[in-house]
Amino acid sequence: MKAWWCTLLMACGCASAARAQEGGPLPLGPPAPLVDPLPQPLPEPLPDPLPEPNNQVDPIIAARADVATACTLPAQWAHCKTTLADNRALLTSVDDAAMVKDLDERLAVWSVAAAKTIGVLLPLSGPQAKAGETAREAIELALSDLGVRAVYADSGGEPIKATAAALKLLTEDHVAALLGPIGRQETSAVAAVARRFVVPQVTLSVLTDEQSARATDVVMRVRTSPVEVAWFLAREARARMGITRAAVLYPDTELGKEAATAFAEELQRQGADVARLVAYDPKTTDFKAVMKALMRAERPGKKVVADFDALFVPDAPDVVKRVLPQLELWHVPLRLAPLSGPVGKGKTTPVQLLGSMAWDSPLIIDKAEGLTDNATFAVIRADTSTPEGQAFATRFQARWSKAPLSFHAEVYDAARFLAGAVAKVDGADQDLRLALQDKLRQSRTEVGATGPLRVTMGMLDPRVQLMTIQGTTIRARLAEDDERTQRAAP
Repeated sequence: MKAWWCTLLMACGCASAARAQEGGPLPLGPPAPLVDPLPQPLPEPLPDPLPEPNNQVDPIIAARADVATACTLPAQWAHCKTTLADNRALLTSVDDAAMVKDLDERLAVWSVAAAKTIGVLLPLSGPQAKAGETAREAIELALSDLGVRAVYADSGGEPIKATAAALKLLTEDHVAALLGPIGRQETSAVAAVARRFVVPQVTLSVLTDEQSARATDVVMRVRTSPVEVAWFLAREARARMGITRAAVLYPDTELGKEAATAFAEELQRQGADVARLVAYDPKTTDFKAVMKALMRAERPGKKVVADFDALFVPDAPDVVKRVLPQLELWHVPLRLAPLSGPVGKGKTTPVQLLGSMAWDSPLIIDKAEGLTDNATFAVIRADTSTPEGQAFATRFQARWSKAPLSFHAEVYDAARFLAGAVAKVDGADQDLRLALQDKLRQSRTEVGATGPLRVTMGMLDPRVQLMTIQGTTIRARLAEDDERTQRAAP
């Protein structure tokens, strides 16, 4: 017991009490302090009871989701119309009102479509009115025997006016498809309308739209662009005429730059060299400075020779006629006939003249000195070697008492391509347009005035012909051996 008590006292720090139990004297002074016990952790508070689950969804959010889901695909337009009507009362915010307004406008167009009707957008007024009237001649001829009605609208050559005209054709005339316009800016403006309302459009622009390469797009381009023509010309110059190093003189315009760059890049891809590209002011009439840049010399001389065997000039005949005398002045030998073999050592290779679609005119021919003999260019024109091309030329001459231009032939094919599909599709609403879009993009080949029209993966393959000048005649260029034989014939 004594030992237990002592142990307890020692644990409490009472040494003096322990000694007192043993009979010893108690020490003087204050007692030793007690040791604080270890702090005990406070009990954690009980958590708040969990809230009751709320399975109710905000009806406005649900309405937005339902409409967004129903109106995603144009093919579901009828379901979209019903869903919007069921949820319209909940969609009252500013953002919702804008969405509802857009859908209402689309549904108004999708609800009605006039079968066998095409809306044609052309610049019938303004600076491009002549081009518009020229296109209309070809379109009227193209539609004359297909049972398809054309509703014409004036684009004025302006994007804002073209947009308004396209909207009118869709909201008031309810056309099944759009044809045109011609210019780049107005075409882009109308393409935006066609995409918004999912209406098939065949453009008459020769310029590539960056979005028209999508196989599911509603916008198609039938006419061939200057870039595609330049690619074709570069390939033919390299493969058929043996061009090894070319120079390019081009107007400092958007079209000029595109054609020059496309030709040069394609020629290099084909293994040939490009000596240089020389731009000039499209308004210039004096080519002296331009020739200095082309020949890399200050003045003509015996030691100044052309370091290229081809010259590409993508410009109009009147410009080419100003360049020709300068080439003579600088002693640039022109290839006035196809080469029969390699040029001898120490001799300058004659320069082959190459041109763009703008050369497809009798005005390009140099009747005085024959400097354009053997000049070659690429074009899109009526292919009179086919029954379709012959029929087009004959019908056009009979209707308008004049020969058709290349532009006529291209527009004619575009109109026939679209109208032929429109004539085969029936319906009274957006389903008609969706069926028409599928038909237009089916892979197939149709023969038109300009030759075969091949649709591959929803896109039309370009159709380009190589032309040449012989004396005072422009004709299709033959294979080089046949070309030499043709020119040697009396």
